[in-house]
Amino acid sequence: MAYNLPFLAQRISAQVVRKKMCNLQSSVPIAKSRSIPAKAPLPVDGIPGNTISNVKSDDGKTVATAALMRVSHNMAYFSLIHVDSVIAQKAVTVSTPEDDPLNLKLGEIYDNLPFRHHYPIYIQVHHNNPERLVLEHLLDNLAETVLGRNNLELKKNVTIDLLDSDGDAHFRDRLGFFVTDRQQFVQLTVAAAEAGKVLKKSSDYKVEKFRATEFQDLVDFDNTLSTQTRDEFLEALTKKVQVFVVKPAKQVVIDEDEKKPLALAGYAFVHGDRILSLYADNDEIAQTLLSGIVEATKAKQFTLATSTSHWRQLAALPNTQSRPIYRRHTRAVPANVKWDRIFAFNVGINLF
Repeated sequence: MAYNLPFLAQRISAQVVRKKMCNLQSSVPIAKSRSIPAKAPLPVDGIPGNTISNVKSDDGKTVATAALMRVSHNMAYFSLIHVDSVIAQKAVTVSTPEDDPLNLKLGEIYDNLPFRHHYPIYIQVHHNNPERLVLEHLLDNLAETVLGRNNLELKKNVTIDLLDSDGDAHFRDRLGFFVTDRQQFVQLTVAAAEAGKVLKKSSDYKVEKFRATEFQDLVDFDNTLSTQTRDEFLEALTKKVQVFVVKPAKQVVIDEDEKKPLALAGYAFVHGDRILSLYADNDEIAQTLLSGIVEATKAKQFTLATSTSHWRQLAALPNTQSRPIYRRHTRAVPANVKWDRIFAFNVGINLF
C-alpha cells in the first residue's frame, strides 16, 4: 500500500513516500534517537582531507549531509552536517548516480527497519538491506570513498562524537561504533565574567594574535601533539577563523649545544564565541591562553569541548552549562594523541 504524506510533500516537494506495511516478524520499529551526532560548528567545505556526501530528493533538495575527515590512510572522523527531521527517524532507500557518487538520490521512506535476527549470523553481519537509516547510507558511502573497500572492514577505523547520550543501539549495532574511548569528554558553555575570576594568568607568557609568518611555528608545535601531520588542515583553518598563540614573555637564552626550543607554548582556534581548539604545554599556559582569548574577543560567554580532566574550575562555576560527549570508534581507540596537552578539541570537525 502506498500513499502520499501531505506534511512530507511540503518538506520534500514532489517526493512520493511509500510505507511498507509489515508485521513484526519482518520489520521492527525505529526507536527515537537520544544521541545527537556532533555537528561541525563552521562550514567544513574547502578544508583539506574533508569529503562531503549528500542525500537529495527528486526535486534536488538536500535532505541529509555528512562529512568524513581523513586522519590517516585507514582512519577518519565522521560528522553530521544536516538531516531533515522528516527522514531522521526513518528507514530509507537510496540510489547512487554513476556520474556523481557522493550525491545519493533518495528513494522510498519506511517507518520500520527490516527484522534481521532470523537471518544466519553471516548474513546479519555482512549483508546490508536496502532499507537503512540515512546515516548508515552516508557513513558507508563516505567510508568507501575515503578509506576504500579493502580488508573486509578489519582495518578501517572511523570516529564519531555523540552528544547527550550513548544509549542508542543503532549507533552501535547498525552503524558499527562499538568501541568506547578511554577519555571522558564534555562540552562546556561558560560565562566569560565568571571565568575571568578563576583563570590564573601567568606573567611568564604572553598571548598574541597569530601572524602568517608564524605558520611554521604553528606546525612545529602541532607536530608534538600526535604522530599526524596536519599542515594543510592548519593552513585552511588559519584562513577561516581567529588564531591566538602563546609564547614566553622573555626570549629564552640557550647554549650553542642545546636544542632550540619551540617558538610557541600553545595556540588556539576561535570562531565567534566557540573555542574550536586549544593546545598548550601545561595547565598554567592553557589558563593564560584562554584568559587572553576571553579578554581579546570580549564575548559574554564561550563554548569549548574538552576532556573532563581539564577545566574543572570552569565546570564548577554556578552558571556553566555542560553536555556530555561520548566518543565512539568502529575498530580501535586512536593512539599517540597527547590528551594531556589538548585543552579543547575540534568536536564535529576533526579527531582533536
